[in-house]
Amino acid sequence: MASPADRKNQQVLDALEKDNHKQALQLCMQRQKRGERGDHLKALKAYVLTCSTSSNLKAQGYSETKKLIGKQPPIVEVQILRLLQQALMAAQDLHVGRSPVQVKDDISQLWDRAVKARPGDEDLAKECLFFYFEQGEWEGAQKVSPTVPEAQKKLFGSLAYKMISKAAAEVPQDPKNLMSPGRSIQTPQELSLLIEIYCRQSYHAEALAILNSPNLGIKSAVAKGDWSFVLVKLDIMETLELWTEQWDYCKELLDAASVDIGRDANQEDVLQPHEQGDDWRVWMALISASRRINTAETYKATEDFVQSFATIRPKSRNARIAMLEVLSPETDHNAGCQINERKYLEECQRYFLDTASMSYCCDDLEWYVEMLSEDSLEEFLELKDKIIPPPDVSDKDGTTVSISSHITGLKLDFVLRISVGGHRNQREKLEKYIVRCLKIYEMTLPTGSAPDPTGEHLGDDACLLAVMALVHLWNLENRENEDQSSSKSLVQAAAVLDFLLCRSKHNHQALLYLPADRNPHTGLSWLLKLYEKSLTQVPDNAKTALEKGNFAQIERFWEFGDKLCDSICRYMFKLEKRRIARLCPSKAGGLEHKDVEPLAPLPSQLSDNRDYRVLVNYEKSTDTPFEQHLRSASKPARYWLEAFTMIETLYITITSPSETLSGIPQDPKTLAECLKEILLMESIGQELTQAELSHVELQVAIAETLSGLNDNLASTSWQKISQGLEEIQLWLQINLDNMDKQGGDENTNGFTSSGPGAIPTWEFVHESFLCLDGLKFLIALLRAVTSQSSKRSGGGGGGGSVNHKDSIGKTTAKVDELVEQLYKACRLRANEIKDGLSESGVVGTFVDLLLERDTNENGEAEILSETNDTQDQEQRQQGTVGKALEDLIGEPQLEMFGSRMVESWQDTVDGILRVKLD
Repeated sequence: MASPADRKNQQVLDALEKDNHKQALQLCMQRQKRGERGDHLKALKAYVLTCSTSSNLKAQGYSETKKLIGKQPPIVEVQILRLLQQALMAAQDLHVGRSPVQVKDDISQLWDRAVKARPGDEDLAKECLFFYFEQGEWEGAQKVSPTVPEAQKKLFGSLAYKMISKAAAEVPQDPKNLMSPGRSIQTPQELSLLIEIYCRQSYHAEALAILNSPNLGIKSAVAKGDWSFVLVKLDIMETLELWTEQWDYCKELLDAASVDIGRDANQEDVLQPHEQGDDWRVWMALISASRRINTAETYKATEDFVQSFATIRPKSRNARIAMLEVLSPETDHNAGCQINERKYLEECQRYFLDTASMSYCCDDLEWYVEMLSEDSLEEFLELKDKIIPPPDVSDKDGTTVSISSHITGLKLDFVLRISVGGHRNQREKLEKYIVRCLKIYEMTLPTGSAPDPTGEHLGDDACLLAVMALVHLWNLENRENEDQSSSKSLVQAAAVLDFLLCRSKHNHQALLYLPADRNPHTGLSWLLKLYEKSLTQVPDNAKTALEKGNFAQIERFWEFGDKLCDSICRYMFKLEKRRIARLCPSKAGGLEHKDVEPLAPLPSQLSDNRDYRVLVNYEKSTDTPFEQHLRSASKPARYWLEAFTMIETLYITITSPSETLSGIPQDPKTLAECLKEILLMESIGQELTQAELSHVELQVAIAETLSGLNDNLASTSWQKISQGLEEIQLWLQINLDNMDKQGGDENTNGFTSSGPGAIPTWEFVHESFLCLDGLKFLIALLRAVTSQSSKRSGGGGGGGSVNHKDSIGKTTAKVDELVEQLYKACRLRANEIKDGLSESGVVGTFVDLLLERDTNENGEAEILSETNDTQDQEQRQQGTVGKALEDLIGEPQLEMFGSRMVESWQDTVDGILRVKLD
């Protein structure tokens, strides 16, 4: 049962968990005022202070923590020591002058003093050992290990003497002898660690000998039949290039898996323990070895063996794919192989016929079908079209198999016909394909009277394929009409995904492509907390793995921690969180942007773990992945982070000249030179959008102007200031002209960022916020210029100084005027869109556009006008995709979707209008 003191302490920690630092500090101060003076309360208060976003409070907390570390006699209570360690970790981004605080040394001192003061305390020694283990400080761990009791020696001994090869020699040579010394390798985890150490030190031959030995090998009592050792052995054989031995070993494994155990022909092909050899890794090792051996005899033996295995185990998916691999043109690189195109085509057709009703058919087959020659591919498609003809849309009684087969056909069509593109009738082909996908999905709707809305259902993939085709159509339309892009097809895709999620609430792919609305600042805060929480859990998880002897997991946890710590996304989230707070402090709880997220230097090696392979992709393997078709902008990476970290530094330099940062250049001249270098990088266009490049160019001019302000040489400083302001003036004028052009564009296509029926496209929102952020910088710069100019009197510089001052004063006034004009133009553009979205009948117009009613001769949806409304209904036209959407979703549900979309767009525009320059 918790004591009253524990409950009080928990109240403070609960307040911290809710980001209520003020309340947590008040609770500590109230207890101190009431006379409480214990070390635990002092440590708790220090921890609260170091967790603050205020640099002053953080520094105070660090100072109080240092006093407690140096206290005489030393603190030895484990709970207080842990709290002080947490306080130091929270202060690790603090700087004393230009140097960061040495948190690691402070923590070492904390534990070392405690252990020396209490040498017989086993719990204290164990905690100290864990600290050194978490930090990877083996010398420190060796110092404290003698004080660890014998029962806990495994925590250190497992990483000390059980890792060395002598432990293997302690295992009895007779596998029947079960009496092993305690220092010998005894578990699969220890054996795995031993093999890993040998391989890391390039002793692969010795590791292979161990795996082949009777007392420690794969078949030994120590290995306990763990299949992972077989896969490790294959890796080692490939490293040593023992191709003949590898081929023989794989054949041996597969022979064991092909044993006929007398099952009924109709019996399920359940994998038995002795059949583990039917592993795709083993099949690929067999085929790889045959190609490396490079003889016609080996190739023929491989083909015959695969064929024999497939005959015995006809339901073996791996064997069937292995046959495709053996016959594929990939093997044509082997001089001993003669590829038979006809035989290869027949095997592709046979696999398709046997597995067309399976969800994995296309995933397995697409890579191999792509390698067919043009004539063979046409023959394959003819067979596919014959086996899976277009569905009869009037027949709603399709069986499960027929629906699955239709979806397989749709996937293959996307890979082999849709993703290719470049045809004159590509638009028509895309529209027919989309309609076909939607009709097939519609056929699945009556299946079951009350389908579970939380799972995934038969036919969902047809919806996703329709979405992918709509994205292709969107790209095609924008290429054909570059002057006025439209988001119609993209919004139609959103409507399809929205409808899909009504029926399959947890469809993973649909959720990835249709992110839920979330306040950006709240979302970034949540993500950053997730990163920090995961980082704090890594040492505990590694410690648990060590206690359980799972050494392989220890390394994985460490690697995971490194990836989290140096993650590109983590640093991007921090920068974006600061920028949102600068543009709209109300979304950051009223905090200044500098207090929202401390600015930290980038690590030398960033970890980019963004993996887009989780997104479904049926593009041809040689073409751009589907994710890149959908992406609205460039992919930020190292240069993006460097540029915007310097831009954040520049803002700090302008607004808080006395603030110092460690590891980040703050001199405006240096910042300008670094930003210029980034702009010259060849791959910069792959990381920054055009709007971001323009923003960086503005920041270069700002940095050069600020450099002139800080220059003590009056003869050159005025010139730098004048040149910088002139470049800023030019940037403002160009952006103002572009804004005027956008506002005057009169189009009637809808789903665009300008003209009647405009919506806030991603490009418009992105450019607007960057523009407003740039204006924020300029307001701060103009204040600095005005302040510095007033301090520079005519004395000391002669009359020329006065002339420079007057000239710069006029330029400053012009820049100030342009800033105000561009700000008003940006708000005017946003207000125009907002007013258009607020007009009566906008949802109805939205639905008409989605359903492609009243299309013109080019197939483009037009906004309904009074003339259109009076037309005879028989003359009204409707696009084929729009008609399919109407049949599938229905107008009432589309109206609800339209209402949500319009409301979301209004909120987006409100976000732009919420930005103030003051």
